[in-house]
Amino acid sequence: MPLISSFYGVLIYLYWLDNRQHHLPHIHAIYAGEEAVFAIESGELLDGALPRRQGRLVQAWVEIHRDELMADWSLAVKGQPVFAIDPLNLETAVNRLLPLARQHEFSVSHIRLATPFG
Repeated sequence: MPLISSFYGVLIYLYWLDNRQHHLPHIHAIYAGEEAVFAIESGELLDGALPRRQGRLVQAWVEIHRDELMADWSLAVKGQPVFAIDPLNLETAVNRLLPLARQHEFSVSHIRLATPFG
């Protein structure tokens, strides 16, 4: 089970040959002994649980790195080595996700980026 990224105490794994249980491309995120599974295509929580803040950080990271994750997924299900993916950078997250919020007519004033500092 290769570690492909880590940020703010969250470890992100892709398991080799792991396409049977959830039937969707997905990642495993572990934080403080808790594990959750997130769909790569939607960022949706498929299984398990993380604290709310860490779950949102994982979802933001998935949104930013979806193409890289799908490339790694296609390697992992074949049992091939996968590539590391850059960790979540809050500045990059803000720059990439706020335009999406505007595009979907969300009020930017209501968006609060979860940070590990409160």
